[in-house]
Amino acid sequence: MYGKREKRPFRKESPEAAKRKAELLCKRYLAGLRRYKEQGVKVLIDGREVPEKSWPRIFRIAEDGGFYMADFVAEPEGGVREIRFDRINIHRLYD
Repeated sequence: MYGKREKRPFRKESPEAAKRKAELLCKRYLAGLRRYKEQGVKVLIDGREVPEKSWPRIFRIAEDGGFYMADFVAEPEGGVREIRFDRINIHRLYD
């Protein structure tokens, strides 16, 4: 129907489809974190190791616009030692 150079017309996703897609991406990300943890990499949220059931909070955006940012901490020999998620408040950055 569409040739190699023809672009498909933009089709907006339904809210339900967008939600399913976001949930799938979150599940994949959490599965990746789980694989890191199984390899001995620490996963820290706000400076602490927390149970896996608490991990989904890294995807939430707070009412004040705050969100979690990941920082991958490397081993001196290479590889990843820790994955830290720290809450960032965007409003404080610009005050």
